[in-house]
Formats: sequence, C-alpha cells, structure tokens
Amino acid sequence: MKKWIGIGVLSIMVVFAVYYLVDKGYIRFNYPSRLKYPVQGIDISHHQGKIDWKELESENMDFIFIKATEGGDFVDANFQENWYNAIMNGYKVGAYHFFSFCKSGKVQGYNFVNTVPYDSCALPPVIDLEFGANCIAKPKKQEFVVELREMVKILEDYYHKSPIFYVSLDFYDEFIVGENFDNKIWARNILHKPRLSDGKPWTFWQFDNKGRIGGIQTPVDMNVFEGNKEELNKFAKRRIQN
Repeated sequence: MKKWIGIGVLSIMVVFAVYYLVDKGYIRFNYPSRLKYPVQGIDISHHQGKIDWKELESENMDFIFIKATEGGDFVDANFQENWYNAIMNGYKVGAYHFFSFCKSGKVQGYNFVNTVPYDSCALPPVIDLEFGANCIAKPKKQEFVVELREMVKILEDYYHKSPIFYVSLDFYDEFIVGENFDNKIWARNILHKPRLSDGKPWTFWQFDNKGRIGGIQTPVDMNVFEGNKEELNKFAKRRIQN
C-alpha cells in the first residue's frame, strides 16, 4: 500500500512540475526546426518591458512584429522605442493593431496610420483578430466584415500593402471564412502546426506564446515565416497592384 501511495504522490508531483514548466514557458508543444523553418521571429509589446537588444542578437531572430495600437485611441507605450531599436538592430519589422469590436474600422484605421510610420521596406501592417480581451458584445458577422473592410482600405491606401490578418482559428472560422478576403494569414496554434478550415495556406505561424529568449525577461510570442529570407524580403516589398 505504501508503495502505491508513494507512486501516486510522485505522479502528482511530476504532473505539477510539468504544468509549471509549461506555464512558465520552459517547455512548449512546438519546436519548429531551422531546417524546415529557417526564418523565425517574435512579436512584442509593452508587456515585454525593456529589451536588451544586444543580448537578443544572440537568438538569431529574423523579424519582429511590434504592437502599435488597439481600438480607437490606444497606443502602445513602447511602440516608438521598440520600432526604432528593432530597425537599428537590423530586424525586418512590422507593426500590428488589436482590432476591437467596440470601435469602428474607420477610427481604428486612422489610429494605426497616425501612429505607425510609412516604411516601404517594412512588413505589411497586421490586424490582430481574436476574441480574447475583446469587447463582450460580439457583432453580427456582416457588421464586423463591413468594419474590417473599412480598416483594411485605410491601411492599403496609406501603406500600399495588403494587411496581414493575425487570427486565432476559432475567430477565423466564425468571421473570416467565406468572406473572400485575400489577405495573408498569420495563424496562432500553440499545440501543433495550424491548418485553416478552408484550406488556405498560412504565411506566418505563432507556435508559442510563452517563449524564453535572451534579452527579454518575460515570456514572448514565437513565430515562423513560411519561406526563406529572400522570400521574406520580397514579401515585405510587395505593393498592391492597382
């Protein structure tokens, strides 16, 4: 009996230890290899605090997406600093906006363009589409699509690039599928390689939301690009053909 009690206690301790390591980002579900995904990067915001850019250099990240805005008037406190430092340290950069159900697409679009400078070499702007931390009141699909298209148009007119949609898979299925958007997809799936329900390929994949890397004291989102560095550079320079 004591033997089985001991095994039970040990098993519980192992489960809690694994949970702790996963929760703190020391163990993750995905480990995309550099052989298959040679271009890797992170996305950051004020939540990452002060970044040691010299130490981050040793991690060999290729691109960084930086939070710029949210909703109609929020601007990330660290955006300008992060944007400047990322460029000065040689990263391919892009900025993202967290889309709010509570504000119009027009107001959100102008919040973004008034914050993020035009840079022909930067990655296309990103619209972050997810339910987490969004307004409780969920709009009807067609109402949402109208607002999203309004924001897309504002960003296209200003940056001459088609915005990327960052999506959780549940959001994609409920609001994007079937609406004939041709925007490239940055898909979130921290459990396994994402597969979009309509068969559309993804361009970026966020494979972990609690990565641990040098130069950043907090957990950070980890991503890969579906392609090589030359393709990433071409993708960044691609303009809308009018």
